[in-house]
Amino acid sequence: PDLSPDSVTFSSVMNCWAKSGEKGSGQRAEKILDLMEDYSKSGNPNLKPTKFAYGAVLNAWAKSGDDNAVQKALDLLDRMEKMYLSGNDDARPSVPSYNAVINGFAKSDSPTKATDAEAILNS
Repeated sequence: PDLSPDSVTFSSVMNCWAKSGEKGSGQRAEKILDLMEDYSKSGNPNLKPTKFAYGAVLNAWAKSGDDNAVQKALDLLDRMEKMYLSGNDDARPSVPSYNAVINGFAKSDSPTKATDAEAILNS
């Protein structure tokens, strides 16, 4: 049997990072996502990131508590939107994608976090 890791395996590891809430967990999860994207572009369709992979990274950033976590989550959400508009249905942002970013704002120290989170609703 083929026991090679696939997108579910990679997503599970990223989800573990998201649930850890450790400092740096967003960065660790995003590095795994970048690796998946590289493998997929190199011809391994079993490692093409899915909405679950992207969602795990968004959650990892939102829960990491890192200073730049919300901006990193927003950058990834923007990247997902652009990939989706370019024809990548697997990168289509979903309600949980936006919720993760809003949760990131809620956990941030930004004095404008409420208005920034509300802006997501209006985008």
